[in-house]
Amino acid sequence: MYYRRFPLTFCVLIFFFTLPLISNAQWVLKGKIIDERYGDPLPGASISLLKTKGKGTISGANGSFKIILPQYINDSLEVNFVGYKHKKVALPRETKDTLVISIVPDAVILTEYVVSSKREDPAYDIIREALKRKKYNNLEKLATFEYESYSRIESYLNSSDSSSLQNMRVFKEMRKKAMELNVMKDSLGHSLIPIVAAETFSSFYQRNSPQAIREDVVGKNIKGIGLEDVDGYGELLTGKLNNYNFYKNYIRILSKDFSSPLGDGCILNYKFKLKADSDLVEGVWCYRIDIKPHNLAAVAFTGTIWLSLDDYALVKAVLKTNKHTTINFIENLSIEQNLVKVNESWMPVRTFSKAEAVDPQHYLPRLHVSYLTLNSNFAVNKPHDDTFYEQSITDSIIPEIELQRRKFLVNTNKNNSTPVAVFTQIEAMRNLNAVKQNVKLATVIGTLHYTTGQFDIGPITRMVMWNNVEGVRPGFAMRTNQFFHNNWQFAGSVAYGVKDEQFKYFGEVVYRTKNKDNSTWGANFQYDILPLNLVGENNSEWVNGNAFMRELYSTTTRWGKIAERSPFYQQQYKLWYDLDLSQSFHHKISFINTNLEEANLYSSNLGNSLTYTELLLETGFLKTKKKIRMKNNRQINVGGMQFPRVTVWLAAGIKGLFKGQYNYQKVYTNITQKNVNVLGLGHSFFQVNAGYVFSKVPFPLLRTHQGNESLLLYNRGFNQMKYAEFVSDHYVALNWNHSFDSPICDRIPVMAQLSRYLGCRTSAYAGVVFGGLRAENQELLNQWQATNPMGLKALAFNKPYVEIGGSLDNIFKFLSVGYFERLSYNLAGESTGGIKLAAKVTL
Repeated sequence: MYYRRFPLTFCVLIFFFTLPLISNAQWVLKGKIIDERYGDPLPGASISLLKTKGKGTISGANGSFKIILPQYINDSLEVNFVGYKHKKVALPRETKDTLVISIVPDAVILTEYVVSSKREDPAYDIIREALKRKKYNNLEKLATFEYESYSRIESYLNSSDSSSLQNMRVFKEMRKKAMELNVMKDSLGHSLIPIVAAETFSSFYQRNSPQAIREDVVGKNIKGIGLEDVDGYGELLTGKLNNYNFYKNYIRILSKDFSSPLGDGCILNYKFKLKADSDLVEGVWCYRIDIKPHNLAAVAFTGTIWLSLDDYALVKAVLKTNKHTTINFIENLSIEQNLVKVNESWMPVRTFSKAEAVDPQHYLPRLHVSYLTLNSNFAVNKPHDDTFYEQSITDSIIPEIELQRRKFLVNTNKNNSTPVAVFTQIEAMRNLNAVKQNVKLATVIGTLHYTTGQFDIGPITRMVMWNNVEGVRPGFAMRTNQFFHNNWQFAGSVAYGVKDEQFKYFGEVVYRTKNKDNSTWGANFQYDILPLNLVGENNSEWVNGNAFMRELYSTTTRWGKIAERSPFYQQQYKLWYDLDLSQSFHHKISFINTNLEEANLYSSNLGNSLTYTELLLETGFLKTKKKIRMKNNRQINVGGMQFPRVTVWLAAGIKGLFKGQYNYQKVYTNITQKNVNVLGLGHSFFQVNAGYVFSKVPFPLLRTHQGNESLLLYNRGFNQMKYAEFVSDHYVALNWNHSFDSPICDRIPVMAQLSRYLGCRTSAYAGVVFGGLRAENQELLNQWQATNPMGLKALAFNKPYVEIGGSLDNIFKFLSVGYFERLSYNLAGESTGGIKLAAKVTL
């Protein structure tokens, strides 16, 4: 039996005899980095091996370091430290002594000044080195890159939230249905009611010089309460909305510009602390650095970033907001991003962000939203011609086997894909009667129309109106929707003025094509009474404005004392055709015949009249504009907020055609941009209007500048100017409004108290008009006003109209109160200042 035990005994002997050899196969090199001139230790220096990848470290607080090395290694050390010359040192043979390496400054040493007795954290030198190298690590240095992308969005209502509306019928029914469906639960066991679930597969392409983007949506699965009306959400909810480039100075999230931890000014915005010098992240050795903003209320992140030892590139980021961050209605916003190296640049391979939407008054339940993006199959510097990028987002068809391959790769990880049951659960929630009713109510509030079958009734703001010319004005308006026809739309309205005993009416027919250029044909006719500031192109400030605010301004202007606003009875016939020649350019041509009759308020007869026939050309430009198509082929513009929107009109009057009285030519333009980041101090809205009328024409064909005599605040007009006060045939006008996102209120003692109790922010405003009226048009204005004085007057171009103002915003999260002061052309006996109010919801 001895021979059977021999192999085991032999193995044990071999193990014990080779144990010393095994233990000696590695050894620890200890060292210290010092300044050659003064002998001071240098913490944060980078020590790496020239030939052996992945071996390296940084010096500690006293300049010391250690590296575990193989016994028989033939290599050299390289030492790098910001502000010093890099140094190469041959590796010594195994030694127990400390290796001292001295390095010399890289530049002329300046006179030293002691600023602080506390030494800067080593993380700052690492960040500075990362900033130096970010132009090499940034994916935007590549000529082109492309990849396959998968995105998943989910949102849930918290059924246990103690909101005031939880006892409403709709929430009771949703909670009951959630229990029947066995929906997901949070960590406390509370049901999470699914509201939206969307999965999108796409192919993403980007060219960097000049920048152009294309994304082909190849597969989608979308369910959501209230999303039935839009056919293009799959194009909107794609992965590019969740890919953040932290090498940029600012990261835009929910219309807020967050300071980037790797932006050019990051050291001014953040505190950095080195937590580890050799963390292994997905096979890459990294520095782990904790960050937090200097000002906790700033729009910035708190969290951790990992930078590679080799090239100081961002490998991973785990970031979040804190409870003091200046952002409304959003809590627990977080982003986690992982990057991989592709051809010397780093690409985001996984991005997961989440947030909670909350109502501080606890009327609404808490909404949980998560957004996952996975990118794969990267390719770089693969050129495409210019025509390839003409459409920035498209629905594309790929072979079914290819789509199944992508789905399989996602589904291999059960945490990646949305459970199929969630889509069924959302469909069940949508079919609840109480949910359907509340979706209808929200649609009425958001669109000002009530949908019933094939028709939308509205705008509801025009159902009943009152002014001192028409008296009470009941009315009715409606339009067809996509259930009537996808391409054809009909609209009409009728109203009656009890005081002026006049019927007003409107009719329109529109044909929208579903082709590449999104062309539209249309015709309408109208008879109505309008104040002068709504006649012709006088309301061009609103051409690029929000449709809801445009309708609100139009309605409020036609209420009340419109007799003081130079009202006209307008009869108009209009034909038009518009199209998009590219993703950024929009063109429209209109043929218009208009008759204006001045409402003579001092007799039963009408006053002066004017008939003109006009050919109007319109061109609009917005860089990187994207569109999604609704089911009735209406377009929704998205994107391009970081660029100005420019619209130019060319108008020509044709005398003798359909009783037109004047030949004339005029040109005018509108340039608008909102949400402009100004040096990290907040965001600005600005608008420039300019125009020139080349001919002798009556004042209704000139420019009447937009005043605002209502109590409501508008940033597209002049809040201390009367509705019909100044008229010009050449002009340049500017409206500017700046919102301070940083908590300026906290710097002023009185404001700090208001900010504490009201949560207010501040805004500044300025409005300027340079305008004038040539003698020939001044003569026509005087003749017109001889029979019916309206108080219209001209500006002197060398004396502009100026008003300034400021407001406290975000009072109780929605209210703005502003004060505005008129600085020129003051009216005798009238106040130059006034208070305006606005209700607006901003993050």
